[in-house]
Amino acid sequence: MPTLDDENAKLRAELAAQANRIASLEAQLAPKPAPKPREPEGVSVRYFSPADPDMPNRAELRQLLELAFCEFPTWWPKDFLTRTEAYIDEFSRAMRFIGSRARTAEPNKKHYLSHWQDEAVDLCRQRGESTDIYGLLIAAACSAVPYQLSDHSGVVAAIGLADYGDAGIRSGDWRRILESGVLPRAFVPMTGASRNYEVRPIQVFQMGPGAQGQQYS
Repeated sequence: MPTLDDENAKLRAELAAQANRIASLEAQLAPKPAPKPREPEGVSVRYFSPADPDMPNRAELRQLLELAFCEFPTWWPKDFLTRTEAYIDEFSRAMRFIGSRARTAEPNKKHYLSHWQDEAVDLCRQRGESTDIYGLLIAAACSAVPYQLSDHSGVVAAIGLADYGDAGIRSGDWRRILESGVLPRAFVPMTGASRNYEVRPIQVFQMGPGAQGQQYS
């Protein structure tokens, strides 16, 4: 005849077996982490951090923005002075995206600029970063990537990026632009104008109340 201890041992064994079954069911129902997106075959993507030695630092990013704004005043955001740091952060992400893609010899007319903007947002989302990105076209110009401006004749803005090929920020390009104070010329579709640097005076503004512009030649 079973004793009380035997009954207790049997009950403990049944409870342990039930606990194991419950744990197994919970493990099956638990949400699984989303798989890391796989890059299409042939796509070369390099991920950059803000501290990457090939990336411009914050002071250099600001200088590149100021240079672009002097060259193309219509690019200057009205709230730049009140959101300077935020614009630098967003521009940094644009520069890092430009460096993550391969380049083409001319602006890639197969893709609208919005295509690359979406790609940049996806890249930031995959890395768990903010998806606020500013100045993709400016970043292309400041990285010596071929770029084309839109105009009233129907030409749309485009930049010379590709999903295939070797990627990487070429630090010598943006450093040369800072040293010379000159952006590469925009590509002209009808003539196929070269992207050679054109030396011409520009005015680099120092941001802040009462600041004066300084002209370089």
